[in-house]
Amino acid sequence: MPDIVLFHLDPQTLFFLLAVLGGLIAVVFGGLWLQGVGRPATGPWALGHGVAALGYLLSLGRGAIPDLLSTVLGNTLALAGGVLILKALYLRVGRPFSNGGALAGVAAIAVLFLVYTYALPSLPARIMLLSVCAGALLTACAAAQLNLTGERRTWAHLFLGASFLFAAFGQLIRAALTLESPPTAGPFGEPMAYGLSKTMLLTAVATWTLSFLWLITLDLRRTLEREVESRRESERLFRSVFENTANAIALGDAEGRVILANEAFARLLGRSPTELQGMHYEEFTHPEDLGDSQAVVQRELAAGHRFARLEKRYLDASGRPVWVDLTLSQLKEPVGPGIRHIAVATDIRARKAAEAELEYRATYDALTGAVNRLHFETLLEQEVGRVDRYGSEAALVMFDLDHFKAVNDTHGHGTGDAALREVAALVRGRLRDADALARWGGEEFLVLLPETGGDAAARVGEELRRAVAGTRFAEGVAITISLGVTDIRPGDTRKDLLKRADDALYAAKHAGRNRLERIVGHHVPSPDTE
Repeated sequence: MPDIVLFHLDPQTLFFLLAVLGGLIAVVFGGLWLQGVGRPATGPWALGHGVAALGYLLSLGRGAIPDLLSTVLGNTLALAGGVLILKALYLRVGRPFSNGGALAGVAAIAVLFLVYTYALPSLPARIMLLSVCAGALLTACAAAQLNLTGERRTWAHLFLGASFLFAAFGQLIRAALTLESPPTAGPFGEPMAYGLSKTMLLTAVATWTLSFLWLITLDLRRTLEREVESRRESERLFRSVFENTANAIALGDAEGRVILANEAFARLLGRSPTELQGMHYEEFTHPEDLGDSQAVVQRELAAGHRFARLEKRYLDASGRPVWVDLTLSQLKEPVGPGIRHIAVATDIRARKAAEAELEYRATYDALTGAVNRLHFETLLEQEVGRVDRYGSEAALVMFDLDHFKAVNDTHGHGTGDAALREVAALVRGRLRDADALARWGGEEFLVLLPETGGDAAARVGEELRRAVAGTRFAEGVAITISLGVTDIRPGDTRKDLLKRADDALYAAKHAGRNRLERIVGHHVPSPDTE
């Protein structure tokens, strides 16, 4: 039976076109794979077309290069490329693929090509082997797409599966023509009629490549839609947390201006979120904390830390200080409209008030507000040291309330406590800021007078005595005080001073009370004087 010429196209040209098309597909999809587009399927897809293109190039050398390369290796590579394309399709639909089984199959086909090329040379056998294997691979590729169900199968899958079936049909035609009219030997070992299957394959390659690209585009669109929706959801979540959290949060730019503040931050400062927008942090930072807070932030960020934490004072809308525990986090990249940092402030006014109360109680007498005994001892030691170092003047005054027990017995302890508070307030009001009034115990007090000589201290004591004697205290109670005064000299010890002041006070009481007595300290010469 004569050869049936269904499509007259030079087989060399078809092989060349298949090689060029396969190479272009390998380059394009290899680039997509490197960019992470369509992974993991784009890798095997690009490699499969590249391997097949190499096989077609080797097939072009039939008659010019050894059959081992042009026939055995060329056909084997073309089928191996088909196996990789099948793997790519399996990866796309999430089906398992046996790499070991595929490798074993390709190796078996290579052995058969060797047999039909050298041991049992047969061109029809080689064509049938190639057509049947290629048809089986193409059918498997089609099945991988057409077996999808429900929402997973789109028009792109159907189109892709149809293109593989079309190419498989071409291989079926080629096998049928080989059975009906075995090819005669020639440059390619087959007549022009067999070019029909290659033409169909060429068309199918272009078609399934476009279909595969269509699928990737659909995936990218879905991914983009998911990312957009995820971002919107993240923004909604952030907005909900930002607006409803009890934590005071503000977002600022690189210059330190507020871009966005939540309700909690606004309430903390007694302002509205809109009012805070555009304000610089310096505008509501306590002036006394401005330099220190900037230094802390700059030091922490310069050290490479992502955030700085510090305690500082803000000022609310009324100018009142607001203590906060502030965490300032710097962002590597701007978020939103120029947002470069996040400030989270915690209101610590209650804690600071408690700390101040504890510090006050550790320093001052709870009843009178005078310095307590423990703290006064520290102040006295410091003043004694200063007098020793510089030879400056200082004095110590000790006084107590005369007949104070009678006040408590007659008027009650409540009146007595009120009288103590009022006496302490009166004395404190007549002292300098540098002076210190201490409640030494019960109704006994001490006054430390820095930079004050003995004579001046006696005058201060006398003024205090007259002021107390001329005042009526709680419930009209009349109170007098007795005072002992001593100056502080170099070489004195705290024990010496207290002893002399106490002796002077005792002398005042012994002399009739409501009076002042003074004991002058002993002069201790310095080492360089005689």
